[in-house]
Amino acid sequence: MHGSAPRRWIGLVLVATWSAGCECRLERGQSILAAYDEIAKADYWPGFAPESIPLAVYDGDNTYLLRHPSPPEGFTAVGDRQGLWVFTGQHELVRANFSVEIGGVLTAALLAGSDTAAAPRTLAATLIHEAFHVYQRREHPDWQANEVELFTYPVEDVDLLAFRRLETEALRRALKAPDVGERACWARRAVELREERYVRTTEGAVAYERGTELTEGTARYVQSRVSDTEPELLTDRGFGAEEVRARAYAVGSAIAILLDDMAPDWKAALERGAASSLDGLLAGAAAEHDGSDCQFTADELTTARSQAGADVAALVADLQALRREFMTAPGHRLVIEAEGDAVLWPEAFDPSNLKRLTSMEILHTRWLKLSNSDSRLEVLDASALSEGVGPHPIFNGVRRVTLTGLEGEPVVSDSAGALLVEALGLRGMFRAAEIERSGTTINIRLGPS
Repeated sequence: MHGSAPRRWIGLVLVATWSAGCECRLERGQSILAAYDEIAKADYWPGFAPESIPLAVYDGDNTYLLRHPSPPEGFTAVGDRQGLWVFTGQHELVRANFSVEIGGVLTAALLAGSDTAAAPRTLAATLIHEAFHVYQRREHPDWQANEVELFTYPVEDVDLLAFRRLETEALRRALKAPDVGERACWARRAVELREERYVRTTEGAVAYERGTELTEGTARYVQSRVSDTEPELLTDRGFGAEEVRARAYAVGSAIAILLDDMAPDWKAALERGAASSLDGLLAGAAAEHDGSDCQFTADELTTARSQAGADVAALVADLQALRREFMTAPGHRLVIEAEGDAVLWPEAFDPSNLKRLTSMEILHTRWLKLSNSDSRLEVLDASALSEGVGPHPIFNGVRRVTLTGLEGEPVVSDSAGALLVEALGLRGMFRAAEIERSGTTINIRLGPS
C-alpha cells in the first residue's frame, strides 16, 4: 500500500481488513490504529520498531489502547481484536500528542478528537512521531531539551533574530540546491551563521535549540518519511520571533534530510554516540564537499536586520494586546492566589500552545495542570494566565492563576473539607482555601495547611 497507491483507497482497504477480515466499518480510533500498523512496516530508523510500541488514541469519543501489556482500570477488550482495548470518553492521561506512562508503561499517545477532517494515515503519521519519542526515551534519554530554557529564550533580541533568519534561509537554499556542491556550500554558510549567533547568546538557548532539534527534529523527520511527497519544511517567510520551538522542529528535520544526501551513515553515528548534535554532523558533512563560498548580498543582510527589528516591535505590541484582550474578556472570572509555601507547581502543560506575555506571566491556551500538597488544578481546552513567583516564570512555582471569559459561573461545592470548583474546561480541588465573590469574579486564596 506504499508508493503510488492513491491515498483515498488506503483508508478503505484498512477499514475492510484490519479486524481479521471483518468488513464492518471501524470506529475512527480503530481506523487510525489500522493505518498506523500499515505504515509501521517500513524501516524508518535503525533499532526503531514502531510495530512493537504501545499506542493510545483519543478519537473524540473513546480512548483506544493497542499493544499495552497491562491496561489500567476502565479499559475493556474490543471484540476479538487481540491487544485492543477501549475506554469510554477521554482518559485523563491522554491530554496531548506525546509519550506518556500509562499503567507504568511508556505509550505513544495521539489526541485526535479535534482533528476530525484529517485522514487516518495523516494522523497515523503523527502517531509514528510520538512512537519515535517512546523509542528515544528508552534508548536515548539524553536526547532532550530542557523546557525551562524556552521561557527565557531571548526572543526580543533583534540581532539574534536576524542571524537566526539568515541561518534558516541558508538551510532552505541548501534544501533547494540542484547539486551536492551548492548544497554543501549553503549548509556551510548556515553552520557559520549559527556559530556567529551562538557566541552572542546564552548557553541555555544554545542547549535548548540543539536538544529540541535532536529530539523533535528527528521525530519530525521520521514522520515526514510517511508522506509520499517531501514536505516544505522551511519557507522564505521564516519563523516568527517567538516561534523558537516550531523552528527547531523544522530545522532539525531539514538538517536530517540534508544529512541523508551528504552523510548517509549519520543515523548510525548518532546511535553509537559519535555525535551529540545535528548541526555538528552537518558541519562535518559539508566540510567534506568542495564548493563555492555562498554569501548573502548586502541588501539581503540589511533587509534581514530591518525585518527583525520590525518583527520584534510587532511581537511586543501583540503580546501587550493579547494580555489586554484576555484580562478584559466578558464573562465570569476565576482567580486562584497562593501565599507562602502554598504556591502551585507545574505538573504538565502544552509547550506548543502558550505565550510568554511578560517576564513572569504565561498564557496557556490549551492545557495547564498545577498542584501542591493540598490542591490541584487542571485547565483543558481553555486559556489560563499563570504568574510565577520568580525568577523563572513557572518552574519556581506559580503564585496566581487567572481564568477569564468563562461562559457560566463556576460550580463551587464542598467535599470532605475540600473546595471543589468546576466549569467548562476547568477542574479544581483546594484545601486550606478561602473563597470570596465579587460580582462575576470568584477569588480563591490558598494558604498553609
